[in-house]
Amino acid sequence: MNDQDVYPLAIALIKSQPLTFLQGLITSILDYLRPYMMIGYINLDTLQEPIKMVIDVLTWLGLIRMCLHWKNVTWSLGLCLFVGCVSSMSFVPPIDAFIRPLAATITISGLMPGFLFLWIKNRISSPVGINT
Repeated sequence: MNDQDVYPLAIALIKSQPLTFLQGLITSILDYLRPYMMIGYINLDTLQEPIKMVIDVLTWLGLIRMCLHWKNVTWSLGLCLFVGCVSSMSFVPPIDAFIRPLAATITISGLMPGFLFLWIKNRISSPVGINT
């Protein structure tokens, strides 16, 4: 079977069993939302617990900020990347040593704290009254 045969088969399977597809998607999202899963791209064994918590909280705050400011071009780009990555999770093989959610979302997971740091930097360096 070549690559071109896979897509029609996948689409046919999704059409024939949409609830199974949704169940897999929901399971993947719940796997991803577990503590420290979004920051799984970091070697967590070498970090102390408070540092893990700070990075995890910054990631969640970045995601919340993206949702609250979706009309801003920068934040909406990050939100679109996140939604695209999360919606692709059901196409990644089943979870195996925490790889499934990480494989589909590693890029945006790394960008979320970065987006938040950029916002904080701009808030600190911007004159009072200017909201970015």
